[in-house]
Amino acid sequence: MKPKGELFAGFARREITPPAGSLMAGFPDRKPVMKARIAEGAHDPLYVRALALRQGDEIAIICSADVLCIQWPDVDAIRNAFAQRTGVSPGNLILCATHTHSGPEVSYLFGGTPDDQSAKLLREKTVEAAEAALHNCGPAKLSLGVAEEDLSYNRLKIHPEGKAQWVSRNPERQKIGPADQKITALKLDAMDGSPVSSVVHFAAHPVILTNPNRKFSAEFPGAALSFLEKTGVGDTVYLQGAAGNLHPYQAITDSFDSVLEMGSQLGRVASTALQTATPVNSVNLEIRTINGELPHRLNSSMTVRMEIKILKISECLALVFWQGEPFVELSLALQWRSPVRHTIVVGYSNGWTGYVPHRRAYHFGGYGVDAYNLDPDEFSRTMASPGTGEWMIDETIRCLASINSKASSSGQ
Repeated sequence: MKPKGELFAGFARREITPPAGSLMAGFPDRKPVMKARIAEGAHDPLYVRALALRQGDEIAIICSADVLCIQWPDVDAIRNAFAQRTGVSPGNLILCATHTHSGPEVSYLFGGTPDDQSAKLLREKTVEAAEAALHNCGPAKLSLGVAEEDLSYNRLKIHPEGKAQWVSRNPERQKIGPADQKITALKLDAMDGSPVSSVVHFAAHPVILTNPNRKFSAEFPGAALSFLEKTGVGDTVYLQGAAGNLHPYQAITDSFDSVLEMGSQLGRVASTALQTATPVNSVNLEIRTINGELPHRLNSSMTVRMEIKILKISECLALVFWQGEPFVELSLALQWRSPVRHTIVVGYSNGWTGYVPHRRAYHFGGYGVDAYNLDPDEFSRTMASPGTGEWMIDETIRCLASINSKASSSGQ
């Protein structure tokens, strides 16, 4: 396959901070029933950040918003509005959430609806950011860097009798189970060496702030990006990994100092990855989509809408966008099996499936695995049936192998 020509990249951001009095997602009040927190204001601004990549006729725009998740009604509305304004296919727009639990209630789990001003603001500003990033595209060079640091832990501890315990805090930094400590960074520079944008990928739940907090915050991902941008790295996009069962060590301390601590730690490691990044040669963008319908675990009359986006960037680099909250074991298994050396798994992308445990996790139970019956079925956090995660792995591997076979047969 012949390269599609020069790589172009562009960045844009828009603020999506709702006003005081808006509903907050995550950690609701529970007396007498689950009820969303009411925001008293914002500690730090919330953004949607967009990175556009273009090479020949191939276009991919990745948007990352400081929200808990983006539900299918909003994904469809954003993509359709973007397509109408730009003429670009809706499927070229990839939507991700950083998964902050101190963002607006656009998950529709705690009383929010698509008609709320917070949801309208998210949709409007995401389309604006994506369109602006595409407009801002210019020739670019891509580099890749990887670093590791012990910043997170697996919050599900399996006891000898075969039951899982949710470990909400871990100040002793016990090694409880598998984690993925890689921080992967992509750097996009203009041809004169000036920064266009960077991407930082890491997997851990932004749950340092919980129910007592009444201020909107981008949590530690936002603090990490702020740290990086102050060092002169330039505009940066955060991509959340397979964090379904991963906590940062500062989890549930309800301290903005802890948010800053974790963000600064992550920012420093990401800075090292960016400083040691090496050029990615033979960039050849290719975006693929896998669609499916899988059984709904809690409602046999419903199915779970599935979509996987794969952005193959080069022979050695691919971004894989999975829905919902994949357990880290699924990401590690995919990385082990993948034919692409650097396979980066991004969770919380393109709609919602709730938690996606690996198959054996259903034997052990625990939060994120045990059926949860208080959510609307359409948006349930435990709608994924056993085998959903393995389906995601198998379909992703099949697609990556197909792309590689196509490239090989074309003599790339």
